[in-house]
Parts: sequence; C-alpha cells; structure tokens
Amino acid sequence: MRIVNDYMVRKQNSTSYVLSIHALNKHFVINQSVLDFIKYWSKEGNLIQATQHFRDQGLLLKNDIEIFCNGNLFRCLTDTYALKGDKELRSTYLKVKVILFSSNFNLSICKALSFLISQRAFFTSLLLFSAVLGQVYFLNKDILYNVPSIGFFGYYILTMFIHEFGHVTSLYKYSGKSSPIGFGFYIFQPILYSNVSMSWSLEKRERIIISLSGIYFEFILLTIVSFILLSLNISPLNLLIAFSIRSIYNLNPLFRSDGYWVLSDFIELPNLKEASNRQLIDVLLYRKKIKNYRLFAYGIFSYVFIALIAYNLIFNYGVDFFLYLLDLYKELKNNNLYIADFLSNNMLLTFVYSIIIGWIIKKVRATIYKKERTKYNLS
Repeated sequence: MRIVNDYMVRKQNSTSYVLSIHALNKHFVINQSVLDFIKYWSKEGNLIQATQHFRDQGLLLKNDIEIFCNGNLFRCLTDTYALKGDKELRSTYLKVKVILFSSNFNLSICKALSFLISQRAFFTSLLLFSAVLGQVYFLNKDILYNVPSIGFFGYYILTMFIHEFGHVTSLYKYSGKSSPIGFGFYIFQPILYSNVSMSWSLEKRERIIISLSGIYFEFILLTIVSFILLSLNISPLNLLIAFSIRSIYNLNPLFRSDGYWVLSDFIELPNLKEASNRQLIDVLLYRKKIKNYRLFAYGIFSYVFIALIAYNLIFNYGVDFFLYLLDLYKELKNNNLYIADFLSNNMLLTFVYSIIIGWIIKKVRATIYKKERTKYNLS
C-alpha cells in the first residue's frame, strides 16, 4: 500500500511534531516513533515491510501499530483520491471553488502591504482609530447624514476582500509565499477564502498573527474610511457597529472561523473540532477516561452553544420554525416572483436550515466515500 508524498512535518516541541497533508488540508500531532515509522514506510514504499521491520526491532508495539492503522492519520496518508490526484473528489468543506486572484497576482500586493504586519503599524492604526471614536462621540450631534444602504453594501463587499488579503499578506510576511484568493460555498453560503494551511510549518506566534490579520486589515480599512466619511460630514457609526458584529462572529472559536484557528494554534491542537468530537464520543458513549481536558471542555461548550441557539430559535419562532420548509415549498410551487423577499425576511431560518441540509448532504457524501474506499481495501 502506497503512502502520499504531499506531507510536511514541523517540530512542535521536544516530544511531538505536526504532520500536515496539504492535499486534504489535514494536520496531526505525532510523536518521534510514529514519525520514524512514516519515514521508513515512505522510503520503502511497502506498509507490510515497514510494519514487520518495526515489530522485529521493537520500535513499535503491535498495539501501537494497530491503533495507528485504524486512525484518521493512516486513512489520510493512504487516501485513494489523493493518490489518484483527483482534486474534485477530495473531502473539503468548501464547494464550487473559483480562484479570483492567483498566487502570482497576490504576490506583488503582499509585498506592498507587508509593512502593515508590524507593531509600529498596529499601534499607529490603533491610535488613529481612537481619534475616530473620539470624533464620532463628540461630533455625532452635528453630523446630519449616515452612510446610505448602497454605500454600506459596497463597503461590506470590500471588507471581505480586504480580510482575505490580510491573511495572505501575513503569510507572505513570515513564509515568503503567497496564496490564491477564491470564491466558494461553505454549505450553501457564498464566501471568499484563502488557503493558508502552509502556515502550519511556521511558529505558533506567526500562525496566530496570520489568523488575526484578516480582522486587523478590516480594522485598518475601517479607520481610513471613517476619517474620509467624517471629513464629508457623514457618520461612520453603522460601519463601526457592523465591524463589531462581524469581529465577534469571526473571533468565536465555536465557529470554523478565525477564532477557531487562533484557539487551535494557541493550544497547538490541529483538527480541533474533529478531535473534540472523538473525545466526547470516547468519554460519553464508551465510558473511557478523559485524555485531554481541553478537548473535552471545548466539545461540551460547542454543543451547549448549539443547544442554546436551537432553544432561542424555537422559542422566538415557535411553529414557524418547523413550518419553514413547507412555506418555502409553497412559494416555489406558486412560482412566486417574490421568493427573494421570502428568503430575506426569513434570513436567520434560511441560514439555519442551510446548515442542517448541508450537514445531511455531508453525511451522505461521507457514507458514499466510505463505500468507494472499500473498493481499494482501505477501510
């Protein structure tokens, strides 16, 4: 059985390493013994021979090898689609991806903006932003106009691009490499994305800065635009509120957003969500002892958070929550020209149901994927 070649290893501390498989965007914490086994397997190209060699030498116990071969790391290292090079069949949380700006195009922009990734630039922008807040607070009574809706929408689209350029620029600052920026769908939601998974080869501090640079660049843009608006006698208050709400969402570690990656980098636990789910299953279903209290706590908080959201949705919407799909079907059946209005008026329910349907589709795809793997004797 062959092993994928597209993996990178970074030393995490004196006893562990982070192994990254870029083709699948997966990262694993391993020890020296597992690393030696993978290197030997990769060199010889034969799993049976590598297993026999390490058993004979007493470098790995039989139980350790069985655990390794039944784990997610082994499945990723022998991923059928990664070996075949079929990018469209690889598991990913982004669908229908389209590259908008290539790595080469971004390179020149990153070079020009890299000076912003510094303490001097950060404290300067913080000082200027404090001046903006002061003007909004003291001069707000004399300001007659707010940002019009179309201007607010245009600014919001711009912040999405600036956010991704923040991630890519900081990646260039610390690695000298750029990354493409693209458009895709996360479940059913249109989003912009940048792939900075190669940052796992960098130091923890640098990875955290890369994760926070998106919000940092939005912060700089907000400061500049606010000064321009104030000079035109226009209040940037609604932009400030929107930035606050967006930042709270992005920094929430319970969503797979910037805050999630910051927490994952800070505690140095790749695949945080998957690992916490496995920890909960082991403890709650199989009555095993808690191996990692941080993972267990994160898993509990995640599901408590989901339960609170579900409770508030049902409490606030009542029967309408359960009748949403039926109402949507009636709108579609009647060829209603105002379907966009229906979706916008029920934006929160549309968002929630898109997540639910997306989760079901993901589980169905995973089941099909497992059946496909059995054809190659990999399950």
